[in-house]
Amino acid sequence: MKKRIGKVIKILPFIVIAVLMLLWIVSGRDLSIDDIISFLPQNLFLASLIMLALYALKSISVLFPILLLQITSGLIFPLYIALLINCIGTVIAYSIPYTIGRFSGSSLADKIIKKYPKAQEFVDLQRNSDSFISFFLRAISCLPADIVSLYLGSIKIKYVPYAFWGLVGTLPGLIPATVAGASITDPTSTAFIVSVSLTVLSSVGSIVIYRLYKKRKT
Repeated sequence: MKKRIGKVIKILPFIVIAVLMLLWIVSGRDLSIDDIISFLPQNLFLASLIMLALYALKSISVLFPILLLQITSGLIFPLYIALLINCIGTVIAYSIPYTIGRFSGSSLADKIIKKYPKAQEFVDLQRNSDSFISFFLRAISCLPADIVSLYLGSIKIKYVPYAFWGLVGTLPGLIPATVAGASITDPTSTAFIVSVSLTVLSSVGSIVIYRLYKKRKT
């Protein structure tokens, strides 16, 4: 009975993901910033709780990009609150698939490596430092964020360095995206132009770092 319950618990998150994706596909809608704003209450505290709930939803689905949430927070909250919400939300979005991966065990890690051969390149990094691999995989953005979380959970790295350094690795993209949201109503403003430029540079920089890493390893 325990084994059966364990198997059900292991596949339950994936069933939930499949149902959410199916419902969203059937609805025929694309989630936009306006959609999120339309059902957020005027009360900033309640709105922040809903935003965090959306981060949790994002962690178990591919219905919308996390960048959409970062920009929306910057648009509707004061900048310092938006940054705080986005940081907490990011940790939540990383923690849920990490927990699923940790519970699923090494079998999930093997499946991820088989489906994403790039993950094999970073297996040796984990043997040296949980903190480094948590930071590095977020900073270079060479794998889907949810897959990274599942994988790092399945190989059972320590949670605290995983969450902290994973967030640090995300900050070069998170901060400019939040500032872009705060200044999106004035696309000609210096803040908007700089933040968008930094977001693009962060993406390009992650690719360059990954290429340099591969070249050095070779």
